[in-house]
Amino acid sequence: MNKEKTQKGLLIVLMILGWFAIVAQFYLIQVNSADSFLVASVNFFSFFTILTNILVAVCVVSKLFSPPVCVLLLHPFAWCDRKLVPLSFHQSK
Repeated sequence: MNKEKTQKGLLIVLMILGWFAIVAQFYLIQVNSADSFLVASVNFFSFFTILTNILVAVCVVSKLFSPPVCVLLLHPFAWCDRKLVPLSFHQSK
């Protein structure tokens, strides 16, 4: 029980820090950019680090509040009801 509380507390801290960092980075890019809002937004989302931070933040939120959504994001056929296997797992005969 104590381990679960510690894990949930750590996830809450990670969620707050992660979303704060993403919003702060977006704000700083918008304020310091001489380009339009759209161009600055495309620039923001073109960084792989930003996309990775968003993915981690979504996984932390899903771990806290619902069944793991990050499984659906990370596994290409996890959403499918049929028994599909990605091409990389097919065995050649």
